[in-house]
Amino acid sequence: MRVIVLCQAYNEALFIDKALTWIYPLVDRIVVTEGCLTPHGRQSPHSTDHTAQRIADTITRIDKIDKITIAPVYRPNFVPGSREAFEGLNKNYMLQLAQPEHGDLIFILDCDEFWQPERFTNIVEQFRLNDRLEHVPVEEFQFAYNLRLAFNAEHNGRIPLS
Repeated sequence: MRVIVLCQAYNEALFIDKALTWIYPLVDRIVVTEGCLTPHGRQSPHSTDHTAQRIADTITRIDKIDKITIAPVYRPNFVPGSREAFEGLNKNYMLQLAQPEHGDLIFILDCDEFWQPERFTNIVEQFRLNDRLEHVPVEEFQFAYNLRLAFNAEHNGRIPLS
């Protein structure tokens, strides 16, 4: 099973190196977006704390096989009615970046989320054991998605855990 992580970074200079370093050996591909993902209350579309430089430095240091790519941040031409609506648009965009031909399973992570590697591998194993599983909640508003099924799903915003 090929695993992709999409890592969202905005003013995460303190965390980005650790985020990319801990997940790197566990996945097949990492796609990083650097910049503001939501227009609500933010002035600059890009980080103002050297996050972009730290991403570049980390890639140079750890990525010898071109596993990490940087994608443009999603900036719609309109302001959705709510933060939740924007997060739904962002999830769809992030899923498109992953493309099913690049992997089978996708995790969408924020840079300040760090797990024990066993937790990550246990979630991957859930998908290996059940090929009809669409998504698994990871954190309150973060999920792992089966890419084959996720493209047929609708992501309209936050899906709170029950």
